[in-house]
Amino acid sequence: ILSNALKLFANQGYAATSIQQIADASGVSKAGVFHHFRTKRDLYLAAIESAHEGFAGELEGLPVGAVSD
Repeated sequence: ILSNALKLFANQGYAATSIQQIADASGVSKAGVFHHFRTKRDLYLAAIESAHEGFAGELEGLPVGAVSD
């Protein structure tokens, strides 16, 4: 659910993405989405946090002070 939500939010934006679209992409019902996330906003915040953690993990592998031309 979270990864599908992240993709949809990134491609369509928060306002244009519906819980039904996320449910359909995830192969669950709307109730299934709401079982894990109380509101659309909660799901959005969880998606942003997940993306942030992934990005931070990628940065950890870079050498300190590395500069690219």
